Amino acid sequence: MHRDLVHALVLGRGGAEDEGEGKDEGAGEKKRRRAVLADYVSHPIANHVLQRLLATVRHREEADALIRPLCDLMGRGAPTDADVSQPGPLHPSRRGVLHHTAELAAKYRVGQERFLKYLTKGLGESLAECVVTLLHVELVAPSPRGRSVVLDVHGARTVRALLDFVPRLTQDILEGVVGGSLDGETLAAVARDALGSRCVMDGVLDGPVASSPFSAAVVSLFEILRPHLLTLATDRVGHHTVKKIFAALPPERRAELTAELAGASGRLGGNAMGRAVIEACFVEEFLAGESAFMAAVARMKNREGFLEDIMAKSGEGGRKRKRKRRRAKQGNE
Repeated sequence: MHRDLVHALVLGRGGAEDEGEGKDEGAGEKKRRRAVLADYVSHPIANHVLQRLLATVRHREEADALIRPLCDLMGRGAPTDADVSQPGPLHPSRRGVLHHTAELAAKYRVGQERFLKYLTKGLGESLAECVVTLLHVELVAPSPRGRSVVLDVHGARTVRALLDFVPRLTQDILEGVVGGSLDGETLAAVARDALGSRCVMDGVLDGPVASSPFSAAVVSLFEILRPHLLTLATDRVGHHTVKKIFAALPPERRAELTAELAGASGRLGGNAMGRAVIEACFVEEFLAGESAFMAAVARMKNREGFLEDIMAKSGEGGRKRKRKRRRAKQGNE
Protein backbone atom coordinates (compact mmCIF):
# COMPACT_ATOMS: atom_id res chain seq x y z
CA MET A 1 0.00 0.00 0.00
CA HIS A 2 2.81 2.41 0.92
CA ARG A 3 4.65 1.66 -2.36
CA ASP A 4 1.47 2.14 -4.39
CA LEU A 5 0.89 5.53 -2.80
CA VAL A 6 4.45 6.67 -3.47
CA HIS A 7 4.12 5.61 -7.10
CA ALA A 8 0.72 7.28 -7.55
CA LEU A 9 1.61 10.60 -5.95
CA VAL A 10 5.36 11.05 -6.38
CA LEU A 11 6.77 8.75 -9.04
CA GLY A 12 3.58 9.24 -11.06
CA ARG A 13 4.90 12.65 -12.09
CA GLY A 14 6.81 10.91 -14.87
CA GLY A 15 3.59 10.13 -16.72
CA ALA A 16 1.72 11.81 -19.55
CA GLU A 17 1.81 15.27 -17.99
CA ASP A 18 5.61 15.44 -17.98
CA GLU A 19 6.05 13.80 -21.35
CA GLY A 20 3.93 16.44 -23.06
CA GLU A 21 1.25 14.10 -24.40
CA GLY A 22 -1.41 16.76 -24.07
CA LYS A 23 -2.88 19.10 -21.52
CA ASP A 24 -6.06 17.06 -21.15
CA GLU A 25 -4.16 13.90 -20.30
CA GLY A 26 -1.94 15.82 -17.86
CA ALA A 27 -5.01 17.26 -16.14
CA GLY A 28 -6.50 13.76 -16.02
CA GLU A 29 -3.37 12.44 -14.34
CA LYS A 30 -3.57 15.16 -11.72
CA LYS A 31 -7.23 14.41 -11.11
CA ARG A 32 -6.50 10.69 -10.77
CA ARG A 33 -3.77 11.30 -8.21
CA ARG A 34 -6.01 13.62 -6.20
CA ALA A 35 -8.71 10.93 -6.18
CA VAL A 36 -6.23 8.33 -4.93
CA LEU A 37 -5.04 10.72 -2.24
CA ALA A 38 -8.61 11.54 -1.17
CA ASP A 39 -9.30 7.82 -0.73
CA TYR A 40 -6.22 7.41 1.46
CA VAL A 41 -7.08 10.43 3.60
CA SER A 42 -10.65 9.28 4.18
CA HIS A 43 -9.81 5.63 4.90
CA PRO A 44 -9.61 4.87 8.66
CA ILE A 45 -6.44 2.78 8.22
CA ALA A 46 -4.82 4.08 5.05
CA ASN A 47 -4.65 7.64 6.40
CA HIS A 48 -2.02 6.41 8.88
CA VAL A 49 -0.01 5.02 5.96
CA LEU A 50 -0.21 8.46 4.38
CA GLN A 51 0.95 10.09 7.61
CA ARG A 52 3.93 7.76 7.67
CA LEU A 53 4.74 8.66 4.08
CA LEU A 54 4.59 12.38 4.88
CA ALA A 55 6.90 11.88 7.85
CA THR A 56 9.52 10.04 5.78
CA VAL A 57 9.75 12.22 2.65
CA ARG A 58 13.39 13.03 1.98
CA HIS A 59 13.30 15.28 -1.11
CA ARG A 60 11.86 18.72 -1.72
CA GLU A 61 10.24 17.78 -5.04
CA GLU A 62 8.45 14.85 -3.40
CA ALA A 63 7.25 17.17 -0.63
CA ASP A 64 5.85 19.56 -3.23
CA ALA A 65 4.13 16.70 -5.10
CA LEU A 66 2.31 15.69 -1.90
CA ILE A 67 1.52 19.13 -0.50
CA ARG A 68 -0.21 20.45 -3.62
CA PRO A 69 -3.02 17.86 -3.87
CA LEU A 70 -3.44 17.79 -0.08
CA CYS A 71 -4.01 21.55 -0.13
CA ASP A 72 -6.65 21.03 -2.81
CA LEU A 73 -8.42 18.60 -0.48
CA MET A 74 -8.21 21.14 2.36
CA GLY A 75 -9.94 23.68 0.14
CA ARG A 76 -13.04 21.51 0.03
CA GLY A 77 -13.72 22.39 3.65
CA ALA A 78 -14.19 20.43 6.85
CA PRO A 79 -17.28 18.17 6.76
CA THR A 80 -19.45 18.11 9.85
CA ASP A 81 -19.71 15.10 12.13
CA ALA A 82 -23.04 14.35 10.42
CA ASP A 83 -21.36 14.16 7.01
CA VAL A 84 -18.21 12.05 7.29
CA SER A 85 -18.58 9.86 4.21
CA GLN A 86 -15.19 11.13 2.98
CA PRO A 87 -13.45 13.18 5.71
CA GLY A 88 -10.63 15.40 4.46
CA PRO A 89 -7.46 16.68 6.15
CA LEU A 90 -9.39 19.38 8.06
CA HIS A 91 -11.80 16.97 9.72
CA PRO A 92 -10.88 16.47 13.42
CA SER A 93 -10.41 12.74 12.85
CA ARG A 94 -7.88 13.34 10.05
CA ARG A 95 -5.77 16.17 11.46
CA GLY A 96 -2.81 13.85 11.77
CA VAL A 97 -2.55 14.21 7.99
CA LEU A 98 -2.88 17.99 8.36
CA HIS A 99 -0.10 18.31 10.93
CA HIS A 100 2.32 16.13 8.95
CA THR A 101 1.59 18.19 5.83
CA ALA A 102 2.31 21.41 7.73
CA GLU A 103 5.57 19.95 9.07
CA LEU A 104 6.59 18.98 5.54
CA ALA A 105 5.90 22.50 4.26
CA ALA A 106 7.92 23.99 7.14
CA LYS A 107 10.84 21.60 6.73
CA TYR A 108 11.32 22.00 2.97
CA ARG A 109 10.11 25.62 2.67
CA VAL A 110 7.67 24.62 -0.05
CA GLY A 111 3.94 25.20 -0.50
CA GLN A 112 3.62 27.37 2.60
CA GLU A 113 1.51 30.16 1.09
CA ARG A 114 -0.66 27.56 -0.64
CA PHE A 115 -1.14 25.68 2.64
CA LEU A 116 -2.25 28.82 4.51
CA LYS A 117 -4.55 29.88 1.66
CA TYR A 118 -6.40 26.56 1.60
CA LEU A 119 -6.43 26.26 5.40
CA THR A 120 -8.36 29.52 5.71
CA LYS A 121 -10.54 28.64 2.72
CA GLY A 122 -11.40 25.21 4.11
CA LEU A 123 -12.20 26.37 7.65
CA GLY A 124 -13.87 29.56 6.44
CA GLU A 125 -12.00 31.68 9.00
CA SER A 126 -9.17 34.17 9.20
CA LEU A 127 -5.75 32.69 9.86
CA ALA A 128 -5.77 33.94 13.46
CA GLU A 129 -9.15 32.26 14.00
CA CYS A 130 -7.82 29.07 12.42
CA VAL A 131 -5.13 28.92 15.11
CA VAL A 132 -7.75 28.98 17.86
CA THR A 133 -9.84 26.37 16.03
CA LEU A 134 -6.87 24.05 15.61
CA LEU A 135 -5.82 24.31 19.25
CA HIS A 136 -9.40 23.57 20.41
CA VAL A 137 -8.63 24.79 23.94
CA GLU A 138 -10.72 23.30 26.74
CA LEU A 139 -10.18 24.63 30.27
CA VAL A 140 -10.89 22.07 32.99
CA ALA A 141 -11.65 22.42 36.70
CA PRO A 142 -9.28 24.73 38.63
CA SER A 143 -6.61 23.37 40.97
CA PRO A 144 -4.41 25.09 43.60
CA ARG A 145 -1.94 25.88 40.80
CA GLY A 146 -4.58 27.29 38.45
CA ARG A 147 -6.76 25.82 35.74
CA SER A 148 -5.40 23.13 33.46
CA VAL A 149 -6.10 22.78 29.78
CA VAL A 150 -6.77 20.11 27.17
CA LEU A 151 -5.58 20.75 23.61
CA ASP A 152 -6.15 18.95 20.33
CA VAL A 153 -2.88 17.06 19.84
CA HIS A 154 -2.68 17.23 16.06
CA GLY A 155 -4.05 20.77 16.03
CA ALA A 156 -1.36 21.95 18.45
CA ARG A 157 1.35 20.26 16.39
CA THR A 158 -0.04 21.92 13.27
CA VAL A 159 0.22 25.32 14.96
CA ARG A 160 3.82 24.52 15.94
CA ALA A 161 4.66 23.76 12.33
CA LEU A 162 2.93 26.95 11.14
CA LEU A 163 5.12 28.98 13.50
CA ASP A 164 8.14 27.47 11.72
CA PHE A 165 7.02 28.91 8.38
CA VAL A 166 9.05 31.79 6.92
CA PRO A 167 8.64 34.83 9.23
CA ARG A 168 6.81 36.98 6.66
CA LEU A 169 3.92 34.47 6.73
CA THR A 170 3.62 34.19 10.51
CA GLN A 171 2.11 37.56 11.45
CA ASP A 172 -1.49 36.31 11.54
CA ILE A 173 -0.46 32.99 13.10
CA LEU A 174 1.18 34.85 15.99
CA GLU A 175 -1.91 37.05 16.19
CA GLY A 176 -3.94 33.91 16.84
CA VAL A 177 -1.80 33.19 19.91
CA VAL A 178 -1.23 36.66 21.43
CA GLY A 179 -3.87 38.79 19.70
CA GLY A 180 -6.53 38.49 22.40
CA SER A 181 -8.50 35.42 21.34
CA LEU A 182 -6.79 33.54 24.18
CA ASP A 183 -6.83 35.43 27.49
CA GLY A 184 -4.11 35.44 30.13
CA GLU A 185 -5.60 32.64 32.21
CA THR A 186 -5.89 30.42 29.14
CA LEU A 187 -2.35 31.13 27.92
CA ALA A 188 -0.99 30.51 31.43
CA ALA A 189 -2.76 27.14 31.42
CA VAL A 190 -1.28 26.43 27.98
CA ALA A 191 2.19 27.27 29.34
CA ARG A 192 1.70 24.80 32.21
CA ASP A 193 0.63 22.05 29.81
CA ALA A 194 3.40 19.88 28.33
CA LEU A 195 1.90 19.87 24.83
CA GLY A 196 0.98 23.55 24.97
CA SER A 197 4.42 24.57 26.20
CA ARG A 198 6.18 22.60 23.48
CA CYS A 199 3.92 23.53 20.58
CA VAL A 200 2.63 27.02 21.37
CA MET A 201 5.04 28.72 23.78
CA ASP A 202 8.20 27.27 22.25
CA GLY A 203 6.82 28.00 18.79
CA VAL A 204 6.75 31.71 19.65
CA LEU A 205 9.82 31.93 21.89
CA ASP A 206 12.19 29.75 19.85
CA GLY A 207 11.51 31.67 16.64
CA PRO A 208 13.60 34.54 15.21
CA VAL A 209 12.76 36.75 18.20
CA ALA A 210 15.19 39.51 17.22
CA SER A 211 13.13 40.37 14.14
CA SER A 212 9.52 41.20 13.32
CA PRO A 213 6.89 39.84 13.79
CA PHE A 214 8.28 37.58 16.53
CA SER A 215 9.85 40.42 18.53
CA ALA A 216 6.47 42.12 18.96
CA ALA A 217 4.78 38.78 19.77
CA VAL A 218 7.27 38.09 22.57
CA VAL A 219 6.53 41.46 24.19
CA SER A 220 2.78 40.86 23.84
CA LEU A 221 3.12 37.41 25.40
CA PHE A 222 5.07 38.90 28.31
CA GLU A 223 2.37 41.51 28.95
CA ILE A 224 -0.41 38.90 28.81
CA LEU A 225 1.38 36.51 31.17
CA ARG A 226 2.75 39.18 33.54
CA PRO A 227 0.08 38.55 36.24
CA HIS A 228 0.83 34.81 36.10
CA LEU A 229 4.65 34.87 36.11
CA LEU A 230 5.09 33.84 39.75
CA THR A 231 2.77 30.86 39.41
CA LEU A 232 4.49 29.79 36.20
CA ALA A 233 7.96 30.27 37.69
CA THR A 234 7.36 27.56 40.29
CA ASP A 235 5.57 25.15 37.96
CA ARG A 236 7.29 22.02 36.65
CA VAL A 237 6.48 22.90 33.01
CA GLY A 238 5.63 26.59 33.20
CA HIS A 239 9.02 27.73 34.51
CA HIS A 240 10.55 26.95 31.10
CA THR A 241 8.28 29.59 29.53
CA VAL A 242 9.36 32.22 32.08
CA LYS A 243 13.04 31.56 31.35
CA LYS A 244 12.47 31.67 27.61
CA ILE A 245 10.49 34.91 27.77
CA PHE A 246 13.36 36.51 29.69
CA ALA A 247 15.89 35.35 27.10
CA ALA A 248 13.70 36.44 24.17
CA LEU A 249 12.73 39.89 25.46
CA PRO A 250 14.62 42.96 24.24
CA PRO A 251 17.42 43.78 26.74
CA GLU A 252 15.64 46.94 27.90
CA ARG A 253 12.52 44.94 28.90
CA ARG A 254 14.24 42.14 30.81
CA ALA A 255 14.49 44.21 33.98
CA GLU A 256 10.68 44.47 34.07
CA LEU A 257 10.30 40.71 34.17
CA THR A 258 12.99 40.30 36.81
CA ALA A 259 11.37 43.02 38.93
CA GLU A 260 8.12 41.03 38.92
CA LEU A 261 10.01 38.00 40.20
CA ALA A 262 12.21 39.83 42.70
CA GLY A 263 9.21 40.79 44.81
CA ALA A 264 8.66 37.11 45.67
CA SER A 265 12.21 35.74 45.67
CA GLY A 266 11.52 33.87 48.91
CA ARG A 267 8.63 32.02 47.31
CA LEU A 268 10.72 31.22 44.24
CA GLY A 269 13.47 29.77 46.42
CA GLY A 270 11.05 27.21 47.82
CA ASN A 271 11.42 24.70 44.98
CA ALA A 272 13.90 23.66 42.30
CA MET A 273 11.96 25.27 39.45
CA GLY A 274 11.83 28.63 41.19
CA ARG A 275 15.54 28.49 41.96
CA ALA A 276 16.27 27.75 38.31
CA VAL A 277 14.26 30.86 37.36
CA ILE A 278 16.14 32.95 39.95
CA GLU A 279 19.40 31.93 38.33
CA ALA A 280 18.28 32.28 34.70
CA CYS A 281 16.58 35.67 35.20
CA PHE A 282 19.35 37.15 37.41
CA VAL A 283 17.02 37.86 40.35
CA GLU A 284 19.85 37.94 42.90
CA GLU A 285 21.86 40.32 40.71
CA PHE A 286 18.78 42.55 40.36
CA LEU A 287 18.42 42.71 44.14
CA ALA A 288 22.12 43.53 44.44
CA GLY A 289 21.70 46.63 42.27
CA GLU A 290 21.27 47.89 38.73
CA SER A 291 24.96 47.68 37.81
CA ALA A 292 25.20 44.02 38.85
CA PHE A 293 22.07 43.17 36.88
CA MET A 294 23.20 45.00 33.74
CA ALA A 295 26.61 43.31 33.92
CA ALA A 296 24.92 39.89 34.13
CA VAL A 297 22.69 40.70 31.13
CA ALA A 298 25.76 41.87 29.17
CA ARG A 299 27.55 38.59 29.94
CA MET A 300 24.47 36.70 28.76
CA LYS A 301 24.42 38.68 25.51
CA ASN A 302 28.13 38.00 24.90
CA ARG A 303 27.56 34.30 25.54
CA GLU A 304 24.68 34.21 23.05
CA GLY A 305 26.80 35.95 20.41
CA PHE A 306 29.67 33.53 20.98
CA LEU A 307 27.38 30.52 20.57
CA GLU A 308 25.85 31.97 17.40
CA ASP A 309 29.34 32.40 15.91
CA ILE A 310 30.22 28.79 16.75
CA MET A 311 26.98 27.49 15.22
CA ALA A 312 27.53 29.55 12.07
CA LYS A 313 31.07 28.22 11.66
CA SER A 314 29.90 24.68 12.37
CA GLY A 315 27.20 24.94 9.69
CA GLU A 316 29.70 26.29 7.17
CA GLY A 317 32.10 23.44 7.95
CA GLY A 318 29.31 20.91 7.52
CA ARG A 319 28.45 22.30 4.09
CA LYS A 320 32.11 22.11 3.04
CA ARG A 321 32.34 18.48 4.17
CA LYS A 322 29.20 17.62 2.19
CA ARG A 323 30.65 19.24 -0.93
CA LYS A 324 33.89 17.26 -0.50
CA ARG A 325 31.97 14.00 -0.11
CA ARG A 326 29.93 14.84 -3.20
CA ARG A 327 33.07 15.53 -5.26
CA ALA A 328 34.70 12.32 -4.01
CA LYS A 329 31.60 10.32 -4.94
CA GLN A 330 31.52 11.86 -8.42
CA GLY A 331 35.22 11.08 -8.85
CA ASN A 332 34.70 7.44 -7.92
CA GLU A 333 31.91 7.15 -10.47
